Amino acid sequence: MKSSRSTSVPKAMQATYDAVVALTDAFCRNHLNEEYRDLARAMTAALCRKRPSPLTSGQPRTWGCGIIYVLGQLNFLADKASKPHMTMAEVCIAFGVGQSTASAKAKVISDALRTNRMDPTWMLRS
Repeated sequence: MKSSRSTSVPKAMQATYDAVVALTDAFCRNHLNEEYRDLARAMTAALCRKRPSPLTSGQPRTWGCGIIYVLGQLNFLADKASKPHMTMAEVCIAFGVGQSTASAKAKVISDALRTNRMDPTWMLRS
């Protein structure tokens, strides 16, 4: 099923989008599922469309980790009852990013997109 969320990005941000999405796609394929992959793509695109985009500085892997970190928090990924389940520390280890760095990126992302718990924009359909 195709996601209704936009993944269009400005031409100037296409390379950044591709770099981050390559990392989040691989992570979701190995550890999570297609729903998380689609949300990560949409969140990356939304961040690329921001003016100025926070993704213009920093490494793609730290942004990829931050995006999964935010989505994991919003969708209770660390809750043992959820499927899939991973702790935020495990997410950070998989990306090779320190937890304080991931947490800082997650805050920037949350602030930029004004995310909050139970926001249907970033919730898994399942």
